[in-house]
Amino acid sequence: MSQDEIHCTIPGCQRDVTAQEGLPETICEHHLSLPRAHLRARLATTARRLAAIESYWSDDATFDVLVANDRYVQLSHVTCVAQESFEAAWGRFKLAILSAEAGNAGAAKAGPPLRAAG
Repeated sequence: MSQDEIHCTIPGCQRDVTAQEGLPETICEHHLSLPRAHLRARLATTARRLAAIESYWSDDATFDVLVANDRYVQLSHVTCVAQESFEAAWGRFKLAILSAEAGNAGAAKAGPPLRAAG
């Protein structure tokens, strides 16, 4: 495997992954599509919110205004809350992927459904 190749971090998956931004792990498109729409939307919303809040820390002018107005502690708190919210959304998202994979693996091992005698 070359250093340019990145694989999905879901156990057992060897699919190649394109560069992703904003996610703590590299996940293939197949696995990204498994969680329900509301979980994908929640993850996207919390990621956008966290990125917007983190931008205050990197913009010197905005940061200086916040410090001058005694808002540093408030910004620190809001950043922590946004980070925790993102981590919770990520945890639910990844759990949905792992649950779907476990369900798929269980269904494959079980074979076809049994028919009722009749």
